[in-house]
Amino acid sequence: DVLLAHHGAEAYLGRLALSGVLHRHPGLRIVVAEHGAAWLPGFLATLDAVRTAFAGVRGALPSEVRDGPPPSEVLRRQVAVVPTVLDDVAALTTLLGPGLLAFGRDFPHPEGGVDPVARTTAGMSERARAAFQRETADRVLPGG
Repeated sequence: DVLLAHHGAEAYLGRLALSGVLHRHPGLRIVVAEHGAAWLPGFLATLDAVRTAFAGVRGALPSEVRDGPPPSEVLRRQVAVVPTVLDDVAALTTLLGPGLLAFGRDFPHPEGGVDPVARTTAGMSERARAAFQRETADRVLPGG
């Protein structure tokens, strides 16, 4: 199941982004947990490629998706993704930039190890660590 866990998240987020729901509801915030994050770089690229491919097909996309900001940009504004211990968070942060990934652990599960914070943030810059540990949560959680 671990190999395929992200497929449901991709399908759900893709539908929200390409149907215009996220464009029409800029206050909607979503946190994706328990699905990892390694799939994100390819997903964001594919999401924008789908928009480009279907932008000229009459009726395929709502006008706010076709004419508004790219779906990947809207997702970056409204979604946070919690990586698993299997993800190389430092490498993903380099690829994605800060602000999309958020820290979360269901400690004390054994896969998190004895220090899940250190394990997850190893190799990250101070700026990336701050975004990962606090700023993303402040952006997506109520009161943030």
